[in-house]
Amino acid sequence: MSPERPLRVLVTGSRSWDDPAPVRTALGALLEQARAGLVVVHGACPRGADAHAAAWARDHRERGVIEEPHPADWRTLARRAGIVRNLAMVALGADRCLAFVRDASPGATHCANAAEQAGIPTTRHIFERASSPTRRDTTMTRRNPLKTAALAAAERGWHVFPLARGAKRPAIARWEERATTDPDRIARCWDHAPYNIGLATGPSGLVVVDLDMPKHDHDDPPPAWNERGVTDGADVLALLAADAGQPYPDDTFTVATPTGGRHLYHRAPDGARLRNTAGKLGWKVDTRAHGGYVVAPGSAVDDRLYRVVTDREPAELPSWLLTTLRPEPAPRRIPAMPHTPVGASAYASKALHNEVALVADAQEGTRNAALVRAARALGRFVASGDLDRQTVEHDLTAAASCAGLTENESRPAITSALNWSIAHNSGKAA
Repeated sequence: MSPERPLRVLVTGSRSWDDPAPVRTALGALLEQARAGLVVVHGACPRGADAHAAAWARDHRERGVIEEPHPADWRTLARRAGIVRNLAMVALGADRCLAFVRDASPGATHCANAAEQAGIPTTRHIFERASSPTRRDTTMTRRNPLKTAALAAAERGWHVFPLARGAKRPAIARWEERATTDPDRIARCWDHAPYNIGLATGPSGLVVVDLDMPKHDHDDPPPAWNERGVTDGADVLALLAADAGQPYPDDTFTVATPTGGRHLYHRAPDGARLRNTAGKLGWKVDTRAHGGYVVAPGSAVDDRLYRVVTDREPAELPSWLLTTLRPEPAPRRIPAMPHTPVGASAYASKALHNEVALVADAQEGTRNAALVRAARALGRFVASGDLDRQTVEHDLTAAASCAGLTENESRPAITSALNWSIAHNSGKAA
């Protein structure tokens, strides 16, 4: 490298790297060696080690340090595609690479590996729990493969939660809302036990096409499919694609299941809230979206692994599949108006009728807010004894169903809002 130009340093690191000292020390040492200043290359949306590098670069501008994040046209890509983002960072060019890897972070490790393969001298700073950051030139031995796999999924922006050991059932309640990409929470969970990994498809922005195999010798396809020679879900999907005049949609992230099936991961299209389906596309073809989950790669059932067979970013769900999977708009039903509760005042009865009607008529995007507001408004009548709580819960649940909410969606909102309202109005009622 000519001493007349700045030293270009690529910085990559785990999002959970929370100690700025090693980052600042390593960059400071390189700055002392560089005669014409330093160019610090990092991601467009820095977090963890990248963020510490960006802050250090800004603090040392007067010494000729230049901060160079991704160009603007890489920003959208950098937010969505971890592996592609890493390759794009390496492609920007660098004289040195500093990698700050915490708990075998697969994203930072991948970027460091890509830099080395591109011929960029790379120094790895490894952080192991219960130890100080150390400087190594090799990756950390993976002693907890399930934790590593869970962290790898989270690096892609996929929300994970624990499944029972060696099984496919959730190990926790309310798994969809508790699924997370937080590396610290994930590390604590999988340090606790070797759980299998559930991947909540809805929060992860995914639609997974599940291609199953027959489960036993007499699990035969229905006649219409049998006449076309299908033997499993993959055959069915291939025929559907051919019928639509479209390519088979497997050019995407793909996982092999222990029983010989396939999970095809696709990005959920914007503006379409898809739900799970079972057999809607055809025999042995299910889909998982909002309200569903799949077993993530790295998990094992009966000592057989779910394993990645095509490692690339998920492709967008093909439009011909979206057309079939998009739910038909449910006809809006007018709820039967509640009977006047026994012993209720005319004012309380009128309030109940009005709030039920407003919830039933709420449009998508406003339904939860309308339900919570109605429950809080009626809670004061429950607190005063003018309305029976069971009646209010029943009528609001029925109205929410007319608006398109399931009981699993509406019940927690009603309960929480009523509890809040009763607690805040109990003193007034007394």
